[in-house]
Amino acid sequence: MTKNRNKCRIAFFLVFLMITLNISAVLAQTVDLELRRHAYYRGESILLMLATSAEIKDAQVDIYLGETKVISLFLRSTKQVIEVPIANVRTGDCLLKAVVHAGTGEIIGKSRVAIASRPSPHQIDVWLWGGGEGGYYFDHGFTIPPSK
Repeated sequence: MTKNRNKCRIAFFLVFLMITLNISAVLAQTVDLELRRHAYYRGESILLMLATSAEIKDAQVDIYLGETKVISLFLRSTKQVIEVPIANVRTGDCLLKAVVHAGTGEIIGKSRVAIASRPSPHQIDVWLWGGGEGGYYFDHGFTIPPSK
């Protein structure tokens, strides 16, 4: 009876050890998000380089902008370029988050992005020309004709 009990304890300990090592291996991995820029117009796509610290097989990746899930796909390699559409996302500052579901845990990578509405092509911004010596306008490419 005690031999069976000892065998069960050893088996339980080995299973516990394997689960612990598996979880610690998943938790030791990281996800890095590389962006070319951090400000985008609404309607563009964000080209996101997602890099993991180790090979993760058959992992699902969910990309969130703020609280909205934008895209879901499977990870094919340790470095993968993902095109994230932002046509239906609200403007403003938001958190870009990639959640990799690997094995028994989740690995999360985060980055801040700003999304702005595209200016209307049918209108021109108003420039106020009053006062000053014109230094601001010279810096922005305007010239003042010489006075006669």
